[in-house]
Formats: sequence, structure tokens, C-alpha cells
Amino acid sequence: MRRHLLALPLALLLVLLLGATASLARPALPPQAEGPDRTLTVMTRNLYFGAGLTDVLAAQTEEEFLTEAIAAFETAMASDFPARAAAIADEIVDEEPALIGIQEATWWTTTTLTDPPQPVPAMTVDFVGLILDELADRGASYTAVETVEGFDAEIPVEQLGASVRLTVGDVLLARTDLPTSRLKISNVQSGTYDTMISLPSPIGELAFPRQWISADVKVRGAQARVITTHLESIAAPVRIGQALELLAGPADTGLPVIAIGDFNAQITAEGDASALLLDAGFEDAWATARPGEPGLTCCQDDDLRNPVSDLTSRIDLILTRGEFRVEDVRVVGDEPQPSLSDLGVLYPSDHAGVVADLVLPHPRTARAGR
Repeated sequence: MRRHLLALPLALLLVLLLGATASLARPALPPQAEGPDRTLTVMTRNLYFGAGLTDVLAAQTEEEFLTEAIAAFETAMASDFPARAAAIADEIVDEEPALIGIQEATWWTTTTLTDPPQPVPAMTVDFVGLILDELADRGASYTAVETVEGFDAEIPVEQLGASVRLTVGDVLLARTDLPTSRLKISNVQSGTYDTMISLPSPIGELAFPRQWISADVKVRGAQARVITTHLESIAAPVRIGQALELLAGPADTGLPVIAIGDFNAQITAEGDASALLLDAGFEDAWATARPGEPGLTCCQDDDLRNPVSDLTSRIDLILTRGEFRVEDVRVVGDEPQPSLSDLGVLYPSDHAGVVADLVLPHPRTARAGR
């Protein structure tokens, strides 16, 4: 009996030692082991249709308008869309965003002036199509979830023997190789703002509609609404009206919201569209993760050939509303790339892109959206 009593403490000691050794052998659990990984990586990217329209819109006569329109078209064609698409595809492959908000998705469509008209392939461009082709060549799986067209104008140009049509819109791209547990998309919506600018020209009134796209996403059980948009650039009152429509429209939801895009208003511009969104409860992901850093995104020269970056403002933004955690945010495409194209293109776009890794709020903290 005495031998058993002496053995008992020894057995307990062995158990304690073995337990302590096992706990030392187990690695410490990472902070996110408290639940599944709810990280969503998003990108906003203004593609730039290839030319500025300031001189076109300033034309006083039809002859001046056509001259400036031809110059803009030639500048756009010289910007080498295929090379720029390849560079943007490289950015996407490097960053692996689950969702990409595209602004200035561009379609240059050129047809002969014959009857019936025939396409001119050398002067016809589908910029998003080029990017998707480049991504497929790299083994990256993306698709356009939604496309909404905005500005659309066509001009017959006798000097070119062709009719040139420019269509600019917004596109939401999504990865298609993720399991539904990591990315499930539903309730895709899109629209055009009622508030828009319309300008007179020698060939008639030109309307410049702006758009938005929204999609509800679920990541490891956590839900959020992602909105991509492109607000007006040349008239602050119009831009503010569009921001108000965004708040009353796609952003009017109980879900946590991620708003990405080219807002055409610096975040520090008091009373402008970006500040309006901050006042409505949105937070600036860049300021959260990189306070004090400039994060400039706009704008390079019209021909994209400036040897030193001309970025002076931060108008391409990733905003959140809800209990998100910003793991990281970064700018891409802001450095000159002298070897990008034989034609001398130095930048993928006149804008830089912005990418953020966001941890979605825990499902218990989010309400159902509409």
C-alpha cells in the first residue's frame, strides 16, 4: 500500500511534465485563429482611355472640334493599350485582389464610312477585354461581374475615312478561382447617377453620365457590400450630388460597406464628395493604415510619357463603413516604366491604383442588407 501511495505523486508529476512539454511543442495560435480568415483584398483602378478631352471641349467650331478630336484619338492610339493592359495584368497577378473596381473601362470602336460599315481592327480597342486576355495568359482567373456604360459618342471623321466611337464605363471584376467559402457574390446591382454634367459642343450637347456598381459578398460567413464608382471630375456640385445619390442608393444598407473608386475629390477637400462620405460614417483605409504618407494617385501627363511622376493628389480611394480591420493598403503603378512599350509609354495609366487587405467585421456585428 505504501508503494502505491509513493507512486501516485510521481505519476502526477509525469503527467504534468508531459502536458507542459506538449504545450511547448504546439506553436502559438495566430490572432485570427479566433475565427476563420475573413480577409478580402480589393483594388481600384482607373484605366485611362488614352487622351485628355480639354481641348476637344474647348473647341468653338465644328472644324476645331474635329481637329482636336482626331488629335485626341491619335494620342489614345499611341498610348499602346496592349502594353498598358499587360502592365495592369501584372499588377493584378502580383496583388491577387478578389474584387477590382475598374473606372474608365474603354471601348474605342472604329468603322469605315462605307455602306455597310466595316470594323477597322487596328483602331478598335476593348481595354478590359485586353486585360482579361492577359490575365488568362498568366493563369489568373477573373471575370466581369457587371459592366455599366457611361459616356458614349461617335464622330464620323472624313480625314480618317472612318467613324470613331468612344464608350467609357465602369466594370467590376472578380476572381473565379476562389471557393465560395472565401468569396460568394450576390445581389449585383448597377446604375447611373441622375446628377450629371452636360456640355454644349459644336456637334451638339454632350452628356457625361457617371455610374456605380455594387455587389454583396460573403467571406467565411462575414458579409459586406462592395461599391465601385467614378464621380464627376470637372464640377464639384455635380460630384457632391452624385455622392449624395450613392449614400441614398447602394450605400443605404445595414451591411458593412466598402466603397472604392475614383472619387475625383481629395480626401482633405472640405465640403467635397470625399469629405461628405467621411461625414456619413465612412473611414479612409489609407489614413488608417498609413497615416502621414501621401499615397498620391493622380495624374500623369496625357501621353503618359513624363519621365518623372507627376502625381500630386489622392483621389482614388478605398473607404469603409463598419467594423473593418485594415491589414494593409498600398499604391501600385505609380512608378515610371521606361521599358513598358517600344512606343515609349512610361505608365500603365494616368492614375495609380490602390489595393487594400480588409478583414470583414465578424458576422455577429453585421446586420442584414437590402
